[in-house]
Amino acid sequence: MQRLMNLLLVLAIVLVVPPFYWYFLDTSPGDARPKPITIADLRRLAAEPQGEAPSAIRYAIVGIDHRFGNTVAAGTGLRTVALPSYVFAIERADAPPIYVDARRPDPLSGDDDLALPDARGLGFATATNAGLLASRAIGSPQASEAPGRTDDTSPRALARGVVLIPVTGLGDIHNMLFIRTEADREYLLTGRVAQVRANWAQGHVQSRYLTTFEEPADRGELTAWLATIRKLRREAPGLEVVEGHAASLPRGLARNGEPSEAAVR
Repeated sequence: MQRLMNLLLVLAIVLVVPPFYWYFLDTSPGDARPKPITIADLRRLAAEPQGEAPSAIRYAIVGIDHRFGNTVAAGTGLRTVALPSYVFAIERADAPPIYVDARRPDPLSGDDDLALPDARGLGFATATNAGLLASRAIGSPQASEAPGRTDDTSPRALARGVVLIPVTGLGDIHNMLFIRTEADREYLLTGRVAQVRANWAQGHVQSRYLTTFEEPADRGELTAWLATIRKLRREAPGLEVVEGHAASLPRGLARNGEPSEAAVR
């Protein structure tokens, strides 16, 4: 009887441990090279358009999910982590705000509190009742000249101080945004590329379960983009990386309804 129990235990280990490791713990490949994007390139693009740079960045939390840590960052543990989803408003003195859904590359849907029209595939959304009340945004008639998806995958400026970084190789269109404010503070909104800090800062890429079944992505490309984020941060230590599900947001971003630093200077 004892031998049978031991055999069943061995079989259970053989059948369970390797798949669990493969889908939730493995962080390979780890040798992908960063993309040829530099902080100098992003700063140059941000300075090209006419107009004023962003004066403030506001945010609202539009939802909180809970997942096992190993799912969103392989090898970080079985504990449940809270995953906030945000909408950002990039405010400018001489133009309507730019609204950004930093979690997804396409507008959110299915929420009665959000009216999110087609934002030309850029990941921008107009929030009508999400704590970011406004009548104008990318995707509205007043912003009809905003660039849409193109075959050009090079970073390009959307407005002074706001640069779109198309992220290739991850299935559906992914985007990151580089923002340089009038106070020369710099932010990188990573969206789905880096969902939590551990993805880029510690090399804990999203789990193979997530990138196989829920958000299909080429893991080599994903690792390369995470390496790109690390490279940009090394080039600019003051760059604030804002992950798609950041546990906390950096200094300089104001929750909607609270005064921004620009307003109280």
